Amino acid sequence: RVMRLAQNLYEGMPLGDSEPVALITYMRTDGVQMSADGIAAAREYISNAFGTDLLPDEPRVFKRKARNAQEAHEAIRPVDMSRTPASLVGRLPNAHLRLYELIWRRAIASQMANALHEQLTITLQPLISAGMELAAAGADRTLPARTLPARTIPAAEARATASRQLWLGYKLISQPPSAVPARGSEEEEDDDGDGGRDG
Repeated sequence: RVMRLAQNLYEGMPLGDSEPVALITYMRTDGVQMSADGIAAAREYISNAFGTDLLPDEPRVFKRKARNAQEAHEAIRPVDMSRTPASLVGRLPNAHLRLYELIWRRAIASQMANALHEQLTITLQPLISAGMELAAAGADRTLPARTLPARTIPAAEARATASRQLWLGYKLISQPPSAVPARGSEEEEDDDGDGGRDG
């Protein structure tokens, strides 16, 4: 079904009252490198939409390591990088729009600077808190929200958690043992005594 949708986007889709418009390049390819024209268009869009801070000094180049890859054609990309998914809402069927958005986002992100994250780890033996927060969005500006690792929490929360764990650890260590043993302990002491009660 995905290939059928891609074929429609490649052959052309009617956008409102206009004639069918080709929205993506040839889709039957394993290529990962966009053409020079595609890269230039992506970099121009990034510079205009996000600023030069998110634009690498040099175009990013990708190569496949697999042998016999079908790379006669460039990587799948939008024909017009400036045609954003938002501009096609209501003009494309939802299934076609979702696929186009995926292709557009990946193509733009491939020419953006890497996202940078600042990681904070606080170790209070034997307790550990870890947090991560975004320092520079980079390619994350165009990609869907990522699911962070299971043990990762926001850095601010890590600090708060560490403070709470420190207090709980102090309370646990400084709390004296109960003055009255539990029933189970009392029975164990009787068993270890002189043989139990008289009689």
